[in-house]
Amino acid sequence: MPDSHLLDRFTSIDNLLARNAQALNEIKSLITPGSPTPVLPQDFQKGIVDVREFDLTSSRSEELVVYPAAQYIQVFSDGILEGISIKLGDQSAISIDCNKFDFIDAYNNRLHLSNDVKVGRNSLTLVFSDIPFGRHFGSGQGGITLSELAVRNGGFSTYDRRGEVIWHDDFEDNANKWTFTSAGVGAAFALSTDYVRRGNSSGKLTTGNVIGNTSRATRYEPYNLSNKIGFEVSSSMNDNANFQIDIRGMKTAVLYFMAQVRYVPATDKLEYYDSAANWVELASGIDFSALPDMFHPVKLVIDIDTFMYTRFMIDDLVYDMSNLPIYTTGGAATKYLSFTVDVETAINNNISFYLDEAIITKNEE
Repeated sequence: MPDSHLLDRFTSIDNLLARNAQALNEIKSLITPGSPTPVLPQDFQKGIVDVREFDLTSSRSEELVVYPAAQYIQVFSDGILEGISIKLGDQSAISIDCNKFDFIDAYNNRLHLSNDVKVGRNSLTLVFSDIPFGRHFGSGQGGITLSELAVRNGGFSTYDRRGEVIWHDDFEDNANKWTFTSAGVGAAFALSTDYVRRGNSSGKLTTGNVIGNTSRATRYEPYNLSNKIGFEVSSSMNDNANFQIDIRGMKTAVLYFMAQVRYVPATDKLEYYDSAANWVELASGIDFSALPDMFHPVKLVIDIDTFMYTRFMIDDLVYDMSNLPIYTTGGAATKYLSFTVDVETAINNNISFYLDEAIITKNEE
């Protein structure tokens, strides 16, 4: 284990753990005393040497003539700007994507950090280590990725590991994180222990009892994201009801967007909502198991800067939608993002779907 004073330094910088949810949460168990021992390459925990933090404003750079002796430097940033560079010795500047994390070889004897774009402010945290643990633990020597490490230690992002997780629900506490809307007698949304993918409970979403009755579980978020975002959930399917996943948003008073993909068992089709407000076939000949304890991972990714679909995934099927525009129309004053699971009965009966492991992501590929 690292020296106790290094552990104290790690645990004292709570803001470090909040800066990059995907990268930092996945290594949280490494640096929190009392956490369960994670699955790691041998002697990894001995590799941590030191942690340094720097603020790079529009007029400030930093240079360390001497820095901790280590083979690698792990770079974290709380900024969203590109244009931060790191120069080691006399080597050329290394570009750092401030939305992600990276590691670089620590060689020569000078370390220079600069804000090349000369605007804004970026706080960089540098973790010095003798083991490359940025994208891979022990890369090239049987190491595992950060995402794989998280999964082995109970992480919830087990399907498509791209993107940075900003919110998730494992349906273990309550259903209060969602807004429920419905039509018809018997429609409901609540936690259930009937069927689960992981843990002790799932979300049970039940339609009304007349053909066309719908039930919706929606998570609302502030409109504080950009670029590509994703919504993922694991759900059972039913041969007598449609399943739909939505990402919607009110960006401005004159711009509202709506991205939707649905599975229609009656026709064995996947359909998407196009820019002309029509349901259009995405794929045909689709038939998913309707066993109530079979949870199908589903994910929709869109670009809210260009208002284009990006991709849709369900089970082992992946559809490139990057050439398809999203439906947009006039907006209203209140800005928001919403992420919805919508189910609709095709018979005169109540139909239930079981939901688990809902995830919202940003900075998708």
